[in-house]
Amino acid sequence: MNAPSSTGFSGIAVKSFCVGFYGVFDAFPENLRQRVTKRVQQHLFNAPCTAVPLLANRIAGTVSLSKDAHPKCEPKVTPVMSRFLNILTTPEVVRTIDPKRLLDLLAPYQQYLAGRGLNLPASTKAGTIDHEKLIHILDTPSMETPQEMLNALALINDMATEQGMDALLVAARDRGVRIQLDDETSPGDVAVQVWLADSDLLEAQHAWHTFKMPRRMECFAPAKDEDPPFLKLIGKRIDRCRSDISAWMSDHNRSDKVQLLFKELPDQIVATIRRGDPVRRIETIDRRGVRSVHLRPAAKDTVILCRSENVMLINSQLVKAREVYRRCIGELMFGNPDHFSAFNRFTFKPLIEDRQAVIVADPANGIESVRLTEIRSHPDGSQAAYVQLGADNLFTDATERGYDLTLDSTLASIKLNFGFRNDRRTRAIKLYAGNAACYTRDHLSELIEGWLENRGFLIKRTPRPKKVRGQKKPPATDTSTNRTHTTGRDDQALASA
Repeated sequence: MNAPSSTGFSGIAVKSFCVGFYGVFDAFPENLRQRVTKRVQQHLFNAPCTAVPLLANRIAGTVSLSKDAHPKCEPKVTPVMSRFLNILTTPEVVRTIDPKRLLDLLAPYQQYLAGRGLNLPASTKAGTIDHEKLIHILDTPSMETPQEMLNALALINDMATEQGMDALLVAARDRGVRIQLDDETSPGDVAVQVWLADSDLLEAQHAWHTFKMPRRMECFAPAKDEDPPFLKLIGKRIDRCRSDISAWMSDHNRSDKVQLLFKELPDQIVATIRRGDPVRRIETIDRRGVRSVHLRPAAKDTVILCRSENVMLINSQLVKAREVYRRCIGELMFGNPDHFSAFNRFTFKPLIEDRQAVIVADPANGIESVRLTEIRSHPDGSQAAYVQLGADNLFTDATERGYDLTLDSTLASIKLNFGFRNDRRTRAIKLYAGNAACYTRDHLSELIEGWLENRGFLIKRTPRPKKVRGQKKPPATDTSTNRTHTTGRDDQALASA
């Protein structure tokens, strides 16, 4: 138990304050930082000294400390640094990791750390580790810094949040990884335990924890009117799908290492694919001069199956990979590599026929304003000609400047800007003729998609379950919530689910 300070706050309470305060202190104006510093010196330094090193060091690096602010507390003055890792390199978060486990994490790199001036203590004296020196080393990496150590710390850094901890605890229970918990276990401590027990598990959860829905999506729909039943995602079949993708990537000089993860949600199934790009050469500079480093960047692709329409959405910067995912994941989910084909999701026919009359707000459904802000056309000819116009409102601009806005079958893409009720933000979307669109997919996108559908820009699809001979009802769809699949694991459990 931390002894209560004279301010009435425990050391734990002061710790929590310091962690939150540190993130906003730099944004304060200079005069406000001076006032806050004086107040902290008067009050918070009465708390246990070990509870406030983060705040003390940060303020000491900005404003000189009064010598008699706290005679028994002499925090080291740490200069303000750029912080290579934005969370783990703050002393307060590092100190929340159990010292013995922190030593286990750093043990493989003790030779490098010793060369940088940090000698790791024995496990019986784990509490004496020099956190300040460790932070300085992590904040100033060099070409000799072990990449494995930086990778581990970066993953732990990202997962050292309440949301990351919750995801890790659930995944650890499902995998049978034991996590020791007590009243002092922090999110960072949980992340370290998972890394030490099963680094692959932490990497998989990190992929979902940092997942962001891509903006641009290509749309594919079943080639036939009737939809066959969805096949359960079991480990062996996922491995076969990953192997097929890996073989194609290897043949196209993008490494045979592919990470394929699935997450089943009530309304969709999300697949995230980590793959390689071609090897690149990057020039670096250190005390030995300019050198070249060869590396293979990692890329991230996304495939989504929308359950309500049974359509597939694909995002990949590698154009040819979209065809690979269409075939491989189509076979995985429905047993047919040609199950999906390109789907004309969007049409500009309403704009061509009704022009400005169709670009109207829909206050009843939360859309306060709609503006056409850009059009791009591809006229016929041998020179790949294109015409692009843009303005805050193209119809208003055409009226003011007296020109004719050409809207015909040569339209290749358009941009629309939406305003919403009780929301000062506006949202821009881009639609491409055919099967692609680019916009942020969140609660506001649901309003936008409703507007597009009501005005005929977006073509919805209604699934038609394939009739099975001798079966009165169509096969039920698995709607299990938040089921995550990794390759080559839990075959029996998933097969019997």
